[in-house]
Amino acid sequence: MQPSFKFLKQSFFVTLVFISLLFNSRQAKAQDIAEKDVPPDVQKAFSKKYLEHSDVYWMIKDGFYLVSFKTGKEYLDACFSAKGKWINTLRIIEFASLPKAVADSLRTSHFGGWDVGNTYSVEAPGKPVSYRMYVYSPSWDELELNYEANGQLIVEKP
Repeated sequence: MQPSFKFLKQSFFVTLVFISLLFNSRQAKAQDIAEKDVPPDVQKAFSKKYLEHSDVYWMIKDGFYLVSFKTGKEYLDACFSAKGKWINTLRIIEFASLPKAVADSLRTSHFGGWDVGNTYSVEAPGKPVSYRMYVYSPSWDELELNYEANGQLIVEKP
């Protein structure tokens, strides 16, 4: 007795769903977490670094604690290790506020004709300020570009 076409079709669909779920569960995704679930060392390090803050929103990704918050009139995103070590802080900035070397480097690169999305300054302990931006090709491919202040491209990520 041969299996029916309907049975084969259902089995194929179930297999595809299973493979999709397995693949998606292995990808690192940020997950919202309640402040009460943030380790005390992380909360302490955050409060010490940013004395005045409001509108706090926590996430966890790849074992790191990401916090979006307001300080003064601006919104920042900071990253801390599970032990409370500050990793970096992103501050959204206008493209016009980029150092001239960074803007010129982008304009003269392969990505010069791409649309620029959000632009950030990135502070990290023991490192000079760097700059991150998201660019979009005409076909809406997105890349993350990271530059040193002198215009040197550090890394591009899909």
